[in-house]
Amino acid sequence: MKKSLLSLVAVTALSTTMFASDVRVSGFASVVGGYIDNAEVGARTNAEEPGFGGYTSESVEFQPDSFAGIQFSKSVTDDMSATVQMVARFEDEDAKVGLEWAYINYNLSEDLTLQAGRFLPDMLLYSNTLNIGYSYLWIAPPTETYTMTFMRYVDGANLIYSHEFDNEMVLSSSAYFANTNQKAKTALGETRDFEYKDIWGISAQLSNEYVKLRAGVHGRSVTINGIDWTDGSSRTPTQADHIAFDDSKAIFTNVALSVDYEDIILISEYTVKNIEDTVSVDESTAYYATLGYRMGKFTPHVTYSVLESEPEYIDDSKVDAARSIKAIDSETIAVGLRYDLNMYSALKFEYQNNSVTPHDKKDSTNQVQTDANLYKIALNIAF
Repeated sequence: MKKSLLSLVAVTALSTTMFASDVRVSGFASVVGGYIDNAEVGARTNAEEPGFGGYTSESVEFQPDSFAGIQFSKSVTDDMSATVQMVARFEDEDAKVGLEWAYINYNLSEDLTLQAGRFLPDMLLYSNTLNIGYSYLWIAPPTETYTMTFMRYVDGANLIYSHEFDNEMVLSSSAYFANTNQKAKTALGETRDFEYKDIWGISAQLSNEYVKLRAGVHGRSVTINGIDWTDGSSRTPTQADHIAFDDSKAIFTNVALSVDYEDIILISEYTVKNIEDTVSVDESTAYYATLGYRMGKFTPHVTYSVLESEPEYIDDSKVDAARSIKAIDSETIAVGLRYDLNMYSALKFEYQNNSVTPHDKKDSTNQVQTDANLYKIALNIAF
């Protein structure tokens, strides 16, 4: 049975009276409504239907960007703490609650912490605050960059180093190794079990009160269970072996810069994804730049965001069709306004113009570009 939006937000209303006073409870919620004027703009990454950013119907939708969550943290000893985070999201218009964080932190020294359990890899600038819409300018971070990896969590170990120098400059870094099994949509729009193995990553960030500069490289192997690419196919075994989603390797590299000086805000990220031996695109590049200006409680901002795909075709109809679905060049110009209601909540308005150009294997000079306008309004809270 379909659940209403109220059932999604209700997860944040859990009573805290049952918990001991030394358990820290925090929560967040984003209620977002959006309307796209052209649902045929083109199939986005892992989209079962055309559309953009999860908006696939030319009517007002609340499901794609709305979610809510609650987090519990407790100090076990002076050196050890535990954190659990539950998040409710819409999946196929039904609200579902999932365990996204469940880890233990153990302080090996003043600067070094070992994290073990379920956590979100620090792959992008806002990876660890994606669920807290109040913490960033946009209603949602730029789609072109933040759909390049759709892992919500991993299970493993993370070594975190953080040191503050005398000049108030902070060096933060992490190195992790993990795995996970999650359901996701393939390039052909089929929901399958994704088995991620040998997930690893190294990242470092240098920051002070005004500037953040970070870089990272991450890798993983993935197998999609439930797909037999040789069944009913005209491919030879050699071709099928070459493109099978069986222990395929991917490398992500990312650099990011964030500046918040006086009333000026500048944010930019550049990300490259390389994938080997799959039906997916071999290489994708995404980047964006955001400029905002704070005027009291109001912060207008503008963002330019791009995704560029580079598929390699092998003259196999099924493989090339799948790669064509993934091979999309996307360009978005977004204009938004954030209004801080108080220190816990913000009201946001956003307009996006998106242009999608699918690759045409048969005729690279005959690319058909489609456009859509997306209008969104959101209320973000954090407590």
